[in-house]
Amino acid sequence: MKPITENQFSEPIHRIFQRIGNLNWKPVYLLPSAIEFFALSIVMIVFIILWPYGLIPIIATFIWRLIEDSVKEIKGKTFANAMPYTVAIGIYFLIYLPFFIICSPIYAIGFIGKYFSGL
Repeated sequence: MKPITENQFSEPIHRIFQRIGNLNWKPVYLLPSAIEFFALSIVMIVFIILWPYGLIPIIATFIWRLIEDSVKEIKGKTFANAMPYTVAIGIYFLIYLPFFIICSPIYAIGFIGKYFSGL
């Protein structure tokens, strides 16, 4: 059995924590720190709220293309041969539905923008 080696980074980490503990924290830094924390928390909240609007439409489009491909595969097949594709379409649609509900405001804004830009 191999001997367990000691972590070579443990000593520098302990020294850094000792230095942080020995810092003289002054109340002067409290207000700017609170302001920065507040601004950073607002940025993080906006990021957390808005980042899915870039990822979720990609996922929704991918699932919709799976549905379209399954519909293309059904054409020209007998009922028995098309049955697995119909089940797949149902499952894909159930997976697609929540993504569509989340993306529907974006789709509506895009549709309205295209409509008024064409006038």
